[in-house]
Amino acid sequence: MSGNLVLGDCRFIGPGNGLVSTISEADMLQAGKHPGKTNLTDLDNALNILKFLSDRPAAVIMKHNNPSGAAYGNTVAEAYDKANMADRIAAFGGCLVVNRPMDKQVAEMVRNNYLEVVAAPDFEEGASISL
Repeated sequence: MSGNLVLGDCRFIGPGNGLVSTISEADMLQAGKHPGKTNLTDLDNALNILKFLSDRPAAVIMKHNNPSGAAYGNTVAEAYDKANMADRIAAFGGCLVVNRPMDKQVAEMVRNNYLEVVAAPDFEEGASISL
């Protein structure tokens, strides 16, 4: 991995390639309310952190453009758990970005929390996070 994730037509991280500036509403998978610009900026900033954490499973949780947790793990589930426990109060309503496909185990963990945005390079069949 080069540290650059691909979400829709957005290949992060190069000049002008942040989600806030390039992704259209048609490219977003959405459940629930529409993400706002702060949510997308959180996503951009999480991707910016993840580019330095690309060699193994990692998770970053952002809230209002501040990281509330960033962690490596042997699995995405372990990375998410560590990132969430870094400050689970601040993570409430935040943005989770992982650098590996989201599997059913992580989706189940995410369902137990409230996050406004969840992004991954791919989602395993059946890895639903909506209630």
